[in-house]
Amino acid sequence: MTVANSMKSFGVSRVKTAAKDAEAERLARRAEVKAKISKADAMRQQADALGEQLATERASIAALTDEHSAATAPLQKELASLESKSLKMLESGTIPDQAIDRRRAELFSEVAAENAKLEQAIDSLRKRFDPVHQKRQELLMTANAIPSRDRLAVPGIGCPKLLLKLFCARRRSHFAGVRREVARERLAQAQTELSVLEREGDQPWSGKDRANAERRRDEWTAEAEAAEAEQRAADEASAAIHEELKNE
Repeated sequence: MTVANSMKSFGVSRVKTAAKDAEAERLARRAEVKAKISKADAMRQQADALGEQLATERASIAALTDEHSAATAPLQKELASLESKSLKMLESGTIPDQAIDRRRAELFSEVAAENAKLEQAIDSLRKRFDPVHQKRQELLMTANAIPSRDRLAVPGIGCPKLLLKLFCARRRSHFAGVRREVARERLAQAQTELSVLEREGDQPWSGKDRANAERRRDEWTAEAEAAEAEQRAADEASAAIHEELKNE
């Protein structure tokens, strides 16, 4: 083997070794990100479980409120009846019966007692569930601070070959969008030209002009539709490649 060939072989070997090292480093970074994402997913699952406990709290509060309503409804009904009697007596110039006033006071006291009972029960429930609320918020805040799965599709972490494919697909989408906008502008021009010809009516020269305008309208309609289809296909390809990058 000549010195030149030996040097060339050595250089190729170094390039391959560097590439292998770079790939190993990428996979290590990727594994680290995946571990963090898994941790965040586990935290969200814990938060969901705590959310179920909080649903029990809400159901308990609703039940207590229903019990309170059932207990106070007859009292409120009687109060309303006494209020109506007192009002009628006043309107007729009669002084309301003291017995009515005493009963109203009793009813107000009973309603107040029921209200205090409800507030105390709800306060007790909330104090019992406060740590659950706090823990759930902490879990969600920590989980949300961790990068999402989209982090797996960025340079340095995602597969280089797939990233190149994604770049090309997105460029296809961009240029298809530009092509579509140009087609729409030209189509609008052709349609405007046809509208003008329609308003002018039949003229010696209008037949040829109308035929040309109709041809341009049809051409740019086809171009716009083709560009839209191309952009949709490119966007679908981009989405598929992006998902492949995350699932690598």
